[in-house]
Amino acid sequence: SRSVPDSRVRRSWSAPRRLTSGPGEDDFPHAIQFPSGERLLAWTRYRAGSPEGDYVTDSSAQILTARSRDGVEWSTPVAESPPDPSTRYIDFLPFLFSDRAQRRTFLAWTSNRPGWRGDILVRDLAATSAPIRQLTNSPASDYDARVVPTSQPGEYLMVWISTADGGTHIFARRFRL
Repeated sequence: SRSVPDSRVRRSWSAPRRLTSGPGEDDFPHAIQFPSGERLLAWTRYRAGSPEGDYVTDSSAQILTARSRDGVEWSTPVAESPPDPSTRYIDFLPFLFSDRAQRRTFLAWTSNRPGWRGDILVRDLAATSAPIRQLTNSPASDYDARVVPTSQPGEYLMVWISTADGGTHIFARRFRL
């Protein structure tokens, strides 16, 4: 049997509020909250008029972030994926995560920069000049990473989807940042 939401819960929901208002098409949001209460939102933006459903072939894709103290008012979006003046690359499926102490914040995303089928990239959001690291290197498609810190300082567990074994499967790996 399916459960139906309790009407008392629905009454406590706030009205939907549009967060993005740029000229493009926005998709794949991910948000985290810091101990200070500040929120960070990451998403994929495609150029205006991008065909819906072509997200894996639309090279106008880029990763943006915005910050908010209250979840209502948001900062001006910042491009986090590297510049792509020739619109050759697809950067999408962002995932934000922090270290165990919540002092450093990272962005992982899927990109076809290393290879046309897609790999997982990561960078520290502390500085725009922070290096980008490649976390997967497969002739298959690797995408949609989720990352959590382990009990070891600087070590993380990443799970992702890959077509490496001829089908779609979930893989895991530990890595250090």
